[in-house]
Amino acid sequence: MEKIRLRNPNALTEKKILCILEDSDFDLDEIPIGSYCILKYDDEYYPAKIVHINEQEYYCCTMTKSGIDHWKWPDKNDLLWSSFQDIVQKIEKPKLANNRGAFLVPEMHKY
Repeated sequence: MEKIRLRNPNALTEKKILCILEDSDFDLDEIPIGSYCILKYDDEYYPAKIVHINEQEYYCCTMTKSGIDHWKWPDKNDLLWSSFQDIVQKIEKPKLANNRGAFLVPEMHKY
């Protein structure tokens, strides 16, 4: 396992520690096209689906927040290229929460 050296360990929050631990064991080969992930974009976290992969980036379709604990696929796909470093973790397929197109993404609770 790779060791991580921290400049100021006292400044870490539980959220930051979880991200460091996840990143240290993260294997990009485990996220093929069609998989779901959590994507970090502009210092925010979004559930996303991988729709294309090239040598350096993932092409992702992101969800938008809909209420406190729900997410929706936007009417017009929100597609963007993201570097491998922006993929925080692989997640399960979002679960439909109601008949209005809202989804639950339990893995987002820690972000």
